[in-house]
Amino acid sequence: MTYQQEIDRAFEKIYNKTYKTAFQKRTEEKSELEKRLILEMYVTTDCNQTCSYCYLCKHGNELYPPEFRKKDLILKNFRIYMDYLIENKMFYPERFDFFSGEIWGTDFGNQLLDITLEYIDKGFSPTQIIIPSNFSFILKEDTFNKYIRGERFPKPDILEKIKNHYKVPYSYLFGEYDNKDLDTSEISGKLGLSNKSITKLANIRFEKN
Repeated sequence: MTYQQEIDRAFEKIYNKTYKTAFQKRTEEKSELEKRLILEMYVTTDCNQTCSYCYLCKHGNELYPPEFRKKDLILKNFRIYMDYLIENKMFYPERFDFFSGEIWGTDFGNQLLDITLEYIDKGFSPTQIIIPSNFSFILKEDTFNKYIRGERFPKPDILEKIKNHYKVPYSYLFGEYDNKDLDTSEISGKLGLSNKSITKLANIRFEKN
């Protein structure tokens, strides 16, 4: 056996005994450690902000070369991975996180959510779905006005599908915010909220019904 084969075998053994086994169990069957394991889906480093603290912004091209960030390729690979989860009965991660640059409010983000819902209909059942956002669309008059008029993300038909499986709190627009490079007072002014109430925006969390 070669060194690489030994490494591959060790990895497979650890993976099967941790993540694979945990994601095959419902919450009530899991140990406390298994409940802490999350499924984080890397999407893209592409983003409309250049936050000073973001390592993806600083090193994105080295970590994830542009040829691997084509949207069609990402969607294709996403389906391949979701097929793998279904085939291996890995239905039950406690958290399913989209780790990404800004996809909230984009057609690409809607496509990702729509595909996720396809697999939820096939049995995929994470306790939470979490989507990051910097909420910068709030600062642009055209995108903000579209949101207020109801042209929201997720698209209305996708949001209705989500509601079949997940609680969508009123605060799903707001989430939790920790972007130090955006002026939250400007955002809160647009929304008619106190600055204190909007200093924790950063991700959207859908909880399972």
